[in-house]
Amino acid sequence: MRILVLSPGYPRPGELYGHAVAAQVAALARQHELRVQPLSPRPGVGDGGGGAPRLFEAPRGGQARRFATVLARHAAWRPALIWGLWLDRAGPAACALGRLLGCPALVSVMGGELARLPELGYGGRRTAAGRAKVQAVLRAASALTVGSAPLAGQVRALAPRARAYVTPIGVAPEGIPVRAAPPWRPGSRLEVAAVVDVAPVKGADRIFGTVATLARGGVDVRLTLFTLATPAGRAALLAQARAAGVDAQVTLPPVIPSPELHRRLPEFHVLLSASAHESQGLALIEAALAQVPVVAPAVGVAEALAGLGALTLSPSREPADLAPRVLQAASRPVAARGAVAAAFGLEAATQAFLRVFEEVAG
Repeated sequence: MRILVLSPGYPRPGELYGHAVAAQVAALARQHELRVQPLSPRPGVGDGGGGAPRLFEAPRGGQARRFATVLARHAAWRPALIWGLWLDRAGPAACALGRLLGCPALVSVMGGELARLPELGYGGRRTAAGRAKVQAVLRAASALTVGSAPLAGQVRALAPRARAYVTPIGVAPEGIPVRAAPPWRPGSRLEVAAVVDVAPVKGADRIFGTVATLARGGVDVRLTLFTLATPAGRAALLAQARAAGVDAQVTLPPVIPSPELHRRLPEFHVLLSASAHESQGLALIEAALAQVPVVAPAVGVAEALAGLGALTLSPSREPADLAPRVLQAASRPVAARGAVAAAFGLEAATQAFLRVFEEVAG
């Protein structure tokens, strides 16, 4: 099957963003003929390249000119399916291109497109224009994929007639080592990891508050904060840590690629998330595959991981709720790698996407 993938941008080899999406697309390209078409050039990044899937240069010019370039470039190839990554950024173009080429448009919700959290300045639906765009794509798309069951519920609430498939981006288990050390014991140092950025929706302030709560309770706690934030964002995170009085307990390593993060995960007793929204939650899955206990509120795949015995749910993202659950989770062994791989591994996710492709295009 010929599938044209539209994406706002696309990671190059060695880049730190989008590794999981690129790995998933590459796995699918081994089964079908995929072309990947970024829609917008990115400053400082060279476009072009090849391989499997075939990656095309991002078009130049204004929005109408870029769309015309994409149409002219791929019309003669006659794709059987247009697949748009990110509903609000590639979804409109995917739906329009599908109409013009007479093929279905599959659109994937990849982040906060459906969220509406104005108090955090977050979400594709927080403005009237954003809500109109989201509704238009939900109505026009032939089908949608989402990374978690809660997102499927949001799709149904916004567009009851939409076809939504729960198809998370997969994670390759073989690249993630397993924690072999025993669980944390009271009286010993508690090593906590978190993967965040400076955006309020990710809840770094709650994570620092949780560390402060644990320290006040007599726990010798250390937090390692992994982030891809800019230098200004890293400085802002450190300022939040100082404001919470935990800067001495917090370490921000240099920016590292995902394989290095995966190698480091088994060092920790627990991975903590205080995010207010996750479309999926790749960091939660990666830690669960490492058999590192995870604590998170009910966002993204958290409830599914809890059902597999890999995650302890918190009733809220507040430190008073997170802190006791960190201690609870860290003190118990986790042995859910096989179940997590069966649900969220790259091979399982690839098969799920292939089934969706066949059903939507067939």
